[in-house]
Order: sequence, then C-alpha cells, then structure tokens
Amino acid sequence: MIRHSNKITRPNHEYHDKINKFEIGENTGITVHVMVDMTDDVKIGNNTIVAGSQTQIWTHGFTVSRSGNKKTNNPVIIGDYCYIGSRCCICPGVMIGNDITVGAQTCVSKNITIPGTYVSQPLRFIEKFNT
Repeated sequence: MIRHSNKITRPNHEYHDKINKFEIGENTGITVHVMVDMTDDVKIGNNTIVAGSQTQIWTHGFTVSRSGNKKTNNPVIIGDYCYIGSRCCICPGVMIGNDITVGAQTCVSKNITIPGTYVSQPLRFIEKFNT
C-alpha cells in the first residue's frame, strides 16, 4: 500500500542510466508525505510500515573536499516487521534489519541489525539561565 502525497524521485536519465528497483514486500505500507530518493535501489521487506509523515529515504550523497567533489550512490534496505516513525531520515547505504522500530525524528546513518527500538539522543533538560 502506498498512500497519497508521497514523492518518489529518480535522477534524470541524462545523468543516470541505471534502472533502479523499488521493491515493497507483502502487507507493507508507506503512509503519507514520505520522500523516497531512487538514485539507487530501495527494498522494503514484508509487514513493514513507513508510517512517518515527512520521513526521507536517501540513496545518494556527496563528499565535498578541496581535491574535488564526489557523488556517491548506495541502496537502502529495510527488513521485515519494521516500523519507521515520523520525520525519520534514512541515509544512503543503510540496512535496517528485521523486527526494528525507528522512533520519530531519528536519523539512521549506519546499519542497525539487532531487533529492538532505536531513537535519537534522549530528551535533555537545560536549565534556564537567569539574565
């Protein structure tokens, strides 16, 4: 199931001649306002929900240096029985294993393979300064 208001993009064929695969497993859903970059392959397993409004799945990035800029393309794989929360960012080349929940507003920048729940840094209290 792919619901409304999602954006699935790929590069213009003039700059990219590879035909990429977008695979979605059985009983898998992509809800609303999700952006999927198809510069490389994206595979989402069975019984998985990309539930987050404004979640982004990226398959390309850039390395910028004085010696020159380099574009990199890497596929993203999301396993079976996963849940991806709102406003998550899945970075290029990331593999998310089976039975994993990614909490809202989490940036996944490396592979996660152990089943469980992953969230960004914990909420912190910062004391108000008296001026």
